[in-house]
Amino acid sequence: MAWKDNKTDLLLHQLIEQGWRVFWIDHHRNAIEKPKSEIENINLTGYTISPEYAASYLLFDFLNTLPQISPSAGKWLSSFEKTVKLADEHDRWLHDGKEGHAMQLALAIEQLARHGSGLEGYHELLDISEDATLTPKLLSAYKNAKKELEKSLLMAQNSKVEYILDDLNLTILYAKCNKYSSQVGNTLKASLDNGIIVLFSESDGRYSLRKSNSCKVNLANIATLLGGGGHPSAAGFQLSTQEYNPSDFLPKIEAAIKTLHTSHKLNHVAQV
Repeated sequence: MAWKDNKTDLLLHQLIEQGWRVFWIDHHRNAIEKPKSEIENINLTGYTISPEYAASYLLFDFLNTLPQISPSAGKWLSSFEKTVKLADEHDRWLHDGKEGHAMQLALAIEQLARHGSGLEGYHELLDISEDATLTPKLLSAYKNAKKELEKSLLMAQNSKVEYILDDLNLTILYAKCNKYSSQVGNTLKASLDNGIIVLFSESDGRYSLRKSNSCKVNLANIATLLGGGGHPSAAGFQLSTQEYNPSDFLPKIEAAIKTLHTSHKLNHVAQV
């Protein structure tokens, strides 16, 4: 988990004083940039903060450093490594949107989370085989997810508009989708040379940012200026109104991009 408000530090510290053991595993930018002195003042039982892997894999490695409560627990944890590696591959988008094992598993889990109690995917993962073969329920969820993804992609294709920032030679492609914004954004970026994709999800009113492979803009910085966060190549934010209104969000995104572009130029000149 990640947080921005220092009041959270105090709340965690209070929990620890009450006898809770609190661990923090994170790989997000605002966690990495948090001063070490502030982290140590919380008195966490243990923590790992690193951009090397997704939090799932960081947690897996962290648990492997702890004494196992039983031989069977240690054996089960070891058998889960393939699944954790697939989660890391998807979270950091190492597959570059290509549909393989990691993508299939991720779509299935997301589908169960959307249409179930939120725990069904978790329970399926507890019973998954060592080679992470999809269970019958996961396979069915994956097939249903594919159908919903196709509909969401069609919505995006029909609603997409390109806006050019001439002075930066940058294209902003914005569109509506319904679900699976990561997969939709990955498809849309193929048509852009130097561009950013802005996707509004009708299912939750959130905006997702993706970019073309050659684009140098740090999306995490843009999202942070707009009250959100994320990673350099994938980020998101939410505005006060959950309505799709390009005349509202487009100037905000353009202003954020130009602010960062100006800051980058000033920093570069200062270093020279």
